[in-house]
Amino acid sequence: MGCWSLCEEGALPRVARGIAGLTGLAIGCLAASLSQGISGGLPTRQLEDPLPPPSCVACYGDCPVGPVDKILVNEAYTVGYSESKMNSLWVCYRVCATDALLAIRETVFWNTDLRTDALVTCNDFDGSGYQMGHMAPKAAIGYCYGESARWETFYLSNICPQTEELNNGLWKVLEAQEREWAKAFGGLWVIAGPIFDATDDALPSGVAIPDAFFKILVRTDGGTRQAIAFIMPQDSEGRTLAGCVSSIDRVQKETGLDCFSGLADAEEQPMEASIASRLWDIPPAGPGPCDCAGPDRNCDDFATPAEAQACYEHCRGLGYGDVFRLDGDGDGRVCE
Repeated sequence: MGCWSLCEEGALPRVARGIAGLTGLAIGCLAASLSQGISGGLPTRQLEDPLPPPSCVACYGDCPVGPVDKILVNEAYTVGYSESKMNSLWVCYRVCATDALLAIRETVFWNTDLRTDALVTCNDFDGSGYQMGHMAPKAAIGYCYGESARWETFYLSNICPQTEELNNGLWKVLEAQEREWAKAFGGLWVIAGPIFDATDDALPSGVAIPDAFFKILVRTDGGTRQAIAFIMPQDSEGRTLAGCVSSIDRVQKETGLDCFSGLADAEEQPMEASIASRLWDIPPAGPGPCDCAGPDRNCDDFATPAEAQACYEHCRGLGYGDVFRLDGDGDGRVCE
């Protein structure tokens, strides 16, 4: 993945990567590709119970406990960072309930996070065969908290190596599903991050390569607390969201994190041990142009583009999101 100007080879040698603690500063890398941007009229941030302490902005109750070197607080998400792995180990954020849509496209910058000692740059991913995968998603953060918060999602401290298959597949599907669920349930709290195996695989630059990724989603609508956890391997071909549902206990075993230490044991333990039996009471697919809970489909399975569009809109309206991954660029028009 190409970078420009300050991220040209040799512009930031590792011997000089000792600048840390400068909150909000970054070195810009101009991505060769384009990303969706944001127009005005975004909703203001609203945090619901339990309000996180200042050090854990956007975490549900408190920061996850685990082997992180630094906690990096951003406008709309918080990172637990590992200097040795040159990766985040967890990120926390809240997805608000909004119908806002991204309206423009603009060039984006990948930003070295000067608060870290690792000082990962976009050049560290060049020629690796891996994409730069967001842990806190740019779209949901932008929808809810505005352009400056979205800009912060391009810090390299928020990025992990992901296969193209996962980054443009199930991970993207789950990001879209989060927004649908947040709209239905009045918002969601999310913890996401990588899972590393014992092989110590790394890019030539030293950035550790995760074996899989996790997400834990918490909803508090109706005065109750419900959680659902996902584990997604880098090789996600043929898998579905439902097939990746796991327990919080398993996530914690695989990562060494204690994700909800701020909760009382009587609340924490049942939530962490349970495995959701379905994708959160999504309404039945019902009659319509397609079966949203049926076998996977692609654009070639529809007789016309209009038929594919009708299926996409039907499933989104029922809360399934872009379950068949028909809208590759996220602009609301399928099979382009």
